[in-house]
Amino acid sequence: MKLLLAALVAITAATGALAADDRCAVPAELMGDPPPLLRVHAALAQRRPLTVVAVGGASTLGTAAGSPEAAFPARLEAVLRERYPGIEIKVVNAGRPREVTRTMVDRLTAHLLETRPQLVIWETGIMDAVQRTDLAEFDHALHYGIALARARGADVMLMDFQYGRGASAVIDFQPYFERLYGAADIDDVPVFQRYDMMRHWSESGVLNLAETQRDKLQTLAATLYDCIGKRLADVIERAAR
Repeated sequence: MKLLLAALVAITAATGALAADDRCAVPAELMGDPPPLLRVHAALAQRRPLTVVAVGGASTLGTAAGSPEAAFPARLEAVLRERYPGIEIKVVNAGRPREVTRTMVDRLTAHLLETRPQLVIWETGIMDAVQRTDLAEFDHALHYGIALARARGADVMLMDFQYGRGASAVIDFQPYFERLYGAADIDDVPVFQRYDMMRHWSESGVLNLAETQRDKLQTLAATLYDCIGKRLADVIERAAR
């Protein structure tokens, strides 16, 4: 009887934890079976300090949420520290608005030398689509950045675009979307499927991504970044096993 009660308590606790995280849940296929993050695995397995650099634009910086503290890199750091207690974990926010991929590569070089991360999360491509960067140039910059990070001892995870009906109606993102996934496939790096996750949260009514009231947008962005941080931690955990 005691064993049964203990089991019921454990199940109840697990169910409660799951329910608390339901707003950020996504279909299993969006988590995928990511290529391995070998350097992250080594750091976690050996309980060595883990440094992650998140390179990207305004959504990485956390502009919409009001501060970097509410951005997804900060939320990711908090979740990883909770899941891996006793391991020193730092996520560096290297977001800067309105940069194309080629320009990001220049900054990536400096961050690799300065912080020596085990993982680079690279959110890119949106400004290339906005500015209509030559596709061959975009493709070259992606491959070059991935090779550069690996040469400096870091794993790489790409992050695809934000979901938004309005922007997609006026900007042709698809060619850049395809090039990003093509580069990930060729170079065998994981892609965080942000676009489909955000679409799922929007269409399921979890997050009202069509919100236009100014006083609610900051709270919405903070909630979105929190969800992205949690799901990023899941993908990293899967790829680092």
